[in-house]
Amino acid sequence: MLDMTLNSEAAQTDKRGRRYLAFYNKTIAEIIDRTSSTVAQSLRELEAVGLVEKKLIALHTPYHIYIKLPTGENEP
Repeated sequence: MLDMTLNSEAAQTDKRGRRYLAFYNKTIAEIIDRTSSTVAQSLRELEAVGLVEKKLIALHTPYHIYIKLPTGENEP
């Protein structure tokens, strides 16, 4: 299984120095053995409670998924 920690090779850094993961829903679905619609719904739920921020940078590119830490937590 793919190690998806923020310190892994899968994590990238944007122009503002923030770490993110760049994945298509289909890729995440394959990694966790779920459907793309399940992944999309789960990401929407995580966004709704403020645990992730998902940004589409350009069409036909993967979403940038920023993992958000609760207020007062130190970054990893």
